[in-house]
Amino acid sequence: MNNIFDKFYIRLILVLLISLYISETGSTVGLFHRLVTLDFYKEYFATVFIAQIVFELVYFINRKLEGKYQWTAGWFKRLLAQIGLGIAIPALIVLLLATVYFSLFGVNILKTDYLYYIFPLVLVLIFFLNVILIMTPYFMIGLHLNGNRHELRPSLVTSGLSQADDAPGMPIKEAIKAYRGQTVTFLDSHEIWGAYIVGGNVLLITKDKEELVTDFNLDELEALLDKADYFRINRQLIAARQACKGYLAIEYGKLEVELEFQVRVKAVVSQLKAKAFKEWISRHI
Repeated sequence: MNNIFDKFYIRLILVLLISLYISETGSTVGLFHRLVTLDFYKEYFATVFIAQIVFELVYFINRKLEGKYQWTAGWFKRLLAQIGLGIAIPALIVLLLATVYFSLFGVNILKTDYLYYIFPLVLVLIFFLNVILIMTPYFMIGLHLNGNRHELRPSLVTSGLSQADDAPGMPIKEAIKAYRGQTVTFLDSHEIWGAYIVGGNVLLITKDKEELVTDFNLDELEALLDKADYFRINRQLIAARQACKGYLAIEYGKLEVELEFQVRVKAVVSQLKAKAFKEWISRHI
């Protein structure tokens, strides 16, 4: 599920609004009076510059953490990493950039009210920025599922039609039901490159690297997909052979699989399944 913050212009608009709020915090002069002064624009654009750097950094860190630590598995490590990398590092960078900004005008930041009024506000905003970036994908998934509650639980269907609607004597073509926004779509198994769990929901990855919501769980999908072409990498991930570029042996006999698409779970095969995976992938070379 795509995050709305993947779009740069969304992040920029949010930064412009937040920067205006920060610039006005503690000001004793009205905004309209400040708009005609050069000092306002110096302060505002410096705030925008710093805020954009921080936003991009937090966004980048969050994307990396999504691929390394999942909230559904190893949540404690993810929490520590999120606090240390997603909050502490951006906060230190803000403090450093603010210090440089004040020094350019010959002002010691310790002799200003920045550390007492503005910096605590920045810390709160960084915290909520992390929360927003983490929760937005799950919120969007919830909207997809909530908007389709009236739909029956998906099953094998005949190209979107019931068996009774097919012409007599015609073979039934199996397809898997998924959601593209408010639109119900049906995928043939060969169109699916993978499936994984995020936030308790299952997402299908198509050959076009599009993520679609499905009501199937991974156990049901595993039973439906051809085991010759698909492998259950772990409890959170299924991948097609065409989507497996290779693998790397890591600690304790595990295998880290390199995929054609990005997922927010670890693509790691356990030691117990490593031999079976090697045999499976070798048969398709």
